[in-house]
Amino acid sequence: MNKKELKSKLIEIKENDYKVIKGDNPFKLSLVMVDNIGDLDSELRDNLIYTTLATWIINDILTKEQILEILNIVLDENHIFYKIGEKGDSVFTRTFSVLILPPIIYKHRQNNFLSTENLEKIYEKLVKYIKEEKDLRGYVKKKGWAHGVAHAADGLDELAKSGEINNKKLKEILNVIKNKICINNYTYVNEEDERMVTAVKAVSERKIIQTEEIIDWINSFNEFRKIEKLPEDNIIHLNVKNFLRSLYFRLLKNNKKELSKHTLKVINEISKF
Repeated sequence: MNKKELKSKLIEIKENDYKVIKGDNPFKLSLVMVDNIGDLDSELRDNLIYTTLATWIINDILTKEQILEILNIVLDENHIFYKIGEKGDSVFTRTFSVLILPPIIYKHRQNNFLSTENLEKIYEKLVKYIKEEKDLRGYVKKKGWAHGVAHAADGLDELAKSGEINNKKLKEILNVIKNKICINNYTYVNEEDERMVTAVKAVSERKIIQTEEIIDWINSFNEFRKIEKLPEDNIIHLNVKNFLRSLYFRLLKNNKKELSKHTLKVINEISKF
């Protein structure tokens, strides 16, 4: 099946409320979609391939065994780690492979079909991806969303909600988020901060990390590293400030008075105005 045929087929499926068309094999078609997951056509990549795969995963169109096979593919070196470290069109393969993880983890939280080893693999690969991804662009002109940090945050959010993820891993999720916010080579402008805050909220709501430990984590944002150079110092300051502001208002909205108070304190301490 060539790209034109795939797009035509997926448009037909979308117009049919994502129901499988008579005569089609949904798993074989899913494998074709995964092969084209990083296509530069944003309509095909985002509006058709991703939405169809996510819908089929959640709505039991694919069996658990088929979902596991797709999981193993998107976590391999030719997908989530395809040309990792490079900045260019390869980013779309990586970031949209990452975006398949949230619906899979969500489905597991409903039906408990992933083994401990499966979840461990997802956790390790996702954390590794976040640490190693260098192309942090959100929306790319003429090519659509890349948005790797936001997609990864969605995965962290689903992992944090999973009962198998223990205290140690939840703390690592917080530290991974902090390290990805505290960068000085890219300014987040596509609401990556909000998606990261959603993952922080999920960690907090597990209620297995002490409030004092989360407060210590919030306070640690006051220690972000400056190198006495522009624009780098301005970029990291903006990223930290915007993240903390998003966190503050989310905490306030959810009536987390103690945490919001400490977040506001750090915001005021790092503020230049």
